[in-house]
Amino acid sequence: MKVFIEGGFHIATIVVIAIVAVFSFLPTIPFLFKKNYKLANQYFWLMMLPLSIMLTGPMIVIIFNEGFAQVGWVFYFALLPVAVIYHLIIAVYCIKRATSK
Repeated sequence: MKVFIEGGFHIATIVVIAIVAVFSFLPTIPFLFKKNYKLANQYFWLMMLPLSIMLTGPMIVIIFNEGFAQVGWVFYFALLPVAVIYHLIIAVYCIKRATSK
């Protein structure tokens, strides 16, 4: 049972990371249509920043499997809403900047 629960957490982590990665790419699409690849690249890496921060939580779980596992998941789920808000702010800014000119 413990293996199943831990496996479910790892699958959920992979799904969340995949969703965040897709949403990191979406705001760069208007820049790609305007062939402004430099800005698209800059905003893509700006959007990937919360993903790398969020990966810290699962890495704590993987490295310190027993003792710090709860700390890792709390860290991960505490950063999840911060990452979502960050993505929304940057996405709105990207879309406004891409459509303003």
